Amino acid sequence: LLCSCALVSSIKLKKKYYYNYYTASPYGSYYYDDGRLETPLKPVKPPEGKYNPKYNPEKHAMKLRKAVKGAGTDEQAIIDVIGETSSYERQLIREYYISAYGRSLIDDLKGDLSGDFKDIAVACFQYPTEYDVADLRASMARLGTNEDIIDDIVITRNKDQIDQIKLFWSYKYHDKLTDWIYDETWYKYRKVLIGLLQGNRKESND
Repeated sequence: LLCSCALVSSIKLKKKYYYNYYTASPYGSYYYDDGRLETPLKPVKPPEGKYNPKYNPEKHAMKLRKAVKGAGTDEQAIIDVIGETSSYERQLIREYYISAYGRSLIDDLKGDLSGDFKDIAVACFQYPTEYDVADLRASMARLGTNEDIIDDIVITRNKDQIDQIKLFWSYKYHDKLTDWIYDETWYKYRKVLIGLLQGNRKESND
C-alpha cells in the first residue's frame, strides 16, 4: 500500500493548449507524461439561482491538498470539504486543484484512501457524466447485469445528457455504449433502452 501511494503521489500533470474535438472548444487541459488526458470533461453549471456564483474553490482545494500530502491522510478534512460543498462546487475544486498543483485530485484520493471511503470520496468529485458512465460500466462489467442502475440513468437523463454519456463512454472505453447494452440486455427491454439511447425523442422546457 505504501508503495502504491508513493507512486501516485509522484504523478505530475502538464498543461497543454489544444483544440478539443470532444467539447469542440480550445482550452488548456492537463496530460500525464504518457500523453493520456486527465479528462475532457468540464464542470456542469446548474441553472441560475441554484448555485453560488461567488464561490471560490481555493480554500477547499488547499485543505484537500494538505489532507493528502505527505505521510498519513487527514480523512476528516476530506469529509468536511465534501459536507460543506455542492456537487458543482466540488467540480470547481477538482478543476482548481489540477490548475494550482498540476496534479489530479482523483488520483490523489485514490492513492491515499481505500475501501468504501475511497469509492464515495472519488464519486463526490466526479463530473456528472463521468459518474454516470462509471455506474453504467460497473452495472454491466460484473457477472450479472444490474438493470436498476441502467434504468436509473438511461430513463431519467435528457437528450443532451445521453449524448454526453455516449461520447464519454466511447472516449474512455473505445467502444459503443449501445453495443454493451445490446449484449447485456434482452428482447423488448433491450429495444426500449436502445431507443432511449438513440435520442430521437423531442423534449420541451415545460
